[in-house]
Amino acid sequence: MITARGTLSDTVCEEVFEHVPDLELHLEPSHCVTADSPLLFWAETDFLKRFEAAAATDAHIREITAVSSSAQPRLYAINFQGDEATPLFTLLCSEPMVMFLTVTLTAAGCEFCVRAPDKATIARLHDTLTEQHIHVDYQSLYKEAADPTRNMGLTDEQYEALILAYQRGYFAVLRQTDLDELAAELDITGQAVSERLRRALRVLLERVTDTTGQDHDLYQPDRGPGRRKE
Repeated sequence: MITARGTLSDTVCEEVFEHVPDLELHLEPSHCVTADSPLLFWAETDFLKRFEAAAATDAHIREITAVSSSAQPRLYAINFQGDEATPLFTLLCSEPMVMFLTVTLTAAGCEFCVRAPDKATIARLHDTLTEQHIHVDYQSLYKEAADPTRNMGLTDEQYEALILAYQRGYFAVLRQTDLDELAAELDITGQAVSERLRRALRVLLERVTDTTGQDHDLYQPDRGPGRRKE
């Protein structure tokens, strides 16, 4: 896998950032992006009310809705419109094999970190951006070291199902897909997808909590979730 970090010099929502220069908009990482859907961003600023007022009058924002009521950061669904948003959607939607780890909008531009299967995929994304006269500055481009434990103890089938579910927005705040759609892509039943995801999450949780040698059976079909062995 190849990881690339870069910046688009084009500023999205320039008027908003003029009113709120300290604003940072972080794309919700589990959000499934399409060219005609609102984008989910976490807004970080000391002036949320000023941000909301500026966004409401920005000609390049069709609609903005607060999804959460948290004080800081706060999640918003933002529906962009107009040519100013083209660089962002070109970056996010032009290359389906690219996974976005982080995307942050600031007054200086759009910072991103992406992961792709190979350099050729990154090159295709770069060519698409260049053809539309979108300038990209790359801070780093590197290949991840081969690691036989990269699947974190998951089977290939569990790993494939988990990654697909993540990429399609199954774990998003506003779920973007369901088990039936995932099953169709994997050519298995919805029950099989559910089982693979359940087992994969259990394996990962056991690794995170480092419960080697301890009894932490969080789910047993005959006892239900969250119940411990008697």
